[in-house]
Amino acid sequence: TSLIVGPESPRPLWKRAPANAGRLYVGGLFGVCRHINYFGETLSFVGFAMATSAWWNVWIPMVMGAGLILFSVPELDAYLSSKYAADWVAYTQDVQCQMIPFVW
Repeated sequence: TSLIVGPESPRPLWKRAPANAGRLYVGGLFGVCRHINYFGETLSFVGFAMATSAWWNVWIPMVMGAGLILFSVPELDAYLSSKYAADWVAYTQDVQCQMIPFVW
Protein backbone atom coordinates (compact mmCIF):
# COMPACT_ATOMS: atom_id res chain seq x y z
CA THR A 1 0.00 0.00 0.00
CA SER A 2 1.00 3.60 -0.26
CA LEU A 3 1.33 3.77 3.54
CA ILE A 4 4.13 1.22 3.42
CA VAL A 5 6.29 2.61 0.62
CA GLY A 6 5.12 6.23 0.43
CA PRO A 7 6.44 7.50 3.77
CA GLU A 8 9.82 5.80 3.21
CA SER A 9 10.44 7.00 -0.35
CA PRO A 10 11.71 10.56 0.40
CA ARG A 11 13.95 9.40 3.27
CA PRO A 12 16.98 8.20 1.23
CA LEU A 13 17.19 11.50 -0.63
CA TRP A 14 16.85 13.42 2.65
CA LYS A 15 19.59 11.28 4.23
CA ARG A 16 22.02 12.05 1.38
CA ALA A 17 22.10 15.76 2.26
CA PRO A 18 25.20 16.47 4.37
CA ALA A 19 23.17 18.69 6.73
CA ASN A 20 21.06 15.66 7.68
CA ALA A 21 23.93 13.32 8.52
CA GLY A 22 23.28 11.55 11.80
CA ARG A 23 19.78 13.02 12.12
CA LEU A 24 16.43 11.29 12.50
CA TYR A 25 14.04 11.59 9.54
CA VAL A 26 10.71 12.97 10.77
CA GLY A 27 9.25 14.26 7.52
CA GLY A 28 6.06 13.42 5.69
CA LEU A 29 3.68 11.04 7.41
CA PHE A 30 6.33 10.26 10.03
CA GLY A 31 5.37 13.68 11.41
CA VAL A 32 1.92 12.26 12.18
CA CYS A 33 2.76 8.75 13.35
CA ARG A 34 6.13 7.23 14.27
CA HIS A 35 5.51 3.84 12.61
CA ILE A 36 3.06 4.76 9.87
CA ASN A 37 4.45 2.06 7.58
CA TYR A 38 3.58 -0.62 10.16
CA PHE A 39 0.03 0.73 10.14
CA GLY A 40 0.06 0.39 6.35
CA GLU A 41 1.22 -3.22 6.60
CA THR A 42 -1.59 -4.04 9.00
CA LEU A 43 -4.13 -2.38 6.68
CA SER A 44 -2.86 -4.39 3.74
CA PHE A 45 -3.40 -7.62 5.70
CA VAL A 46 -6.92 -6.44 6.60
CA GLY A 47 -7.53 -5.90 2.89
CA PHE A 48 -6.28 -9.36 2.00
CA ALA A 49 -8.49 -10.91 4.68
CA MET A 50 -11.51 -8.95 3.41
CA ALA A 51 -10.79 -9.98 -0.16
CA THR A 52 -11.24 -13.62 0.78
CA SER A 53 -14.78 -12.89 2.03
CA ALA A 54 -14.16 -15.37 4.84
CA TRP A 55 -14.61 -13.94 8.33
CA TRP A 56 -12.21 -16.47 9.88
CA ASN A 57 -9.31 -14.88 7.99
CA VAL A 58 -9.48 -11.93 10.39
CA TRP A 59 -6.93 -13.76 12.53
CA ILE A 60 -4.21 -12.92 9.99
CA PRO A 61 -4.22 -9.11 10.40
CA MET A 62 -4.86 -9.50 14.13
CA VAL A 63 -1.74 -11.65 14.60
CA MET A 64 0.27 -9.43 12.27
CA GLY A 65 -0.82 -6.25 14.07
CA ALA A 66 -0.17 -7.77 17.49
CA GLY A 67 3.31 -8.85 16.40
CA LEU A 68 4.11 -5.38 15.16
CA ILE A 69 2.77 -3.74 18.33
CA LEU A 70 4.38 -6.17 20.77
CA PHE A 71 7.72 -6.78 19.07
CA SER A 72 8.55 -4.57 16.08
CA VAL A 73 7.54 -1.18 17.52
CA PRO A 74 9.47 -1.60 20.81
CA GLU A 75 12.50 -3.02 18.99
CA LEU A 76 12.65 -0.16 16.50
CA ASP A 77 11.99 2.41 19.22
CA ALA A 78 14.93 1.06 21.23
CA TYR A 79 17.20 1.17 18.17
CA LEU A 80 16.16 4.69 17.15
CA SER A 81 16.43 6.04 20.69
CA SER A 82 20.00 4.77 20.96
CA LYS A 83 21.09 5.89 17.49
CA TYR A 84 19.36 9.29 17.48
CA ALA A 85 19.20 10.06 21.21
CA ALA A 86 18.91 13.85 20.95
CA ASP A 87 16.41 13.85 18.07
CA TRP A 88 14.41 10.92 19.48
CA VAL A 89 13.35 12.67 22.70
CA ALA A 90 12.01 15.69 20.82
CA TYR A 91 10.39 13.48 18.19
CA THR A 92 8.51 11.34 20.72
CA GLN A 93 7.24 14.48 22.43
CA ASP A 94 6.08 16.01 19.13
CA VAL A 95 4.65 12.82 17.61
CA GLN A 96 2.62 10.97 20.24
CA CYS A 97 1.07 8.31 17.97
CA GLN A 98 3.20 5.21 17.60
CA MET A 99 1.44 3.10 14.98
CA ILE A 100 -2.22 4.05 14.54
CA PRO A 101 -2.61 7.72 13.54
CA PHE A 102 -4.49 9.81 16.11
CA VAL A 103 -5.17 6.70 18.25
CA TRP A 104 -1.94 5.02 19.44
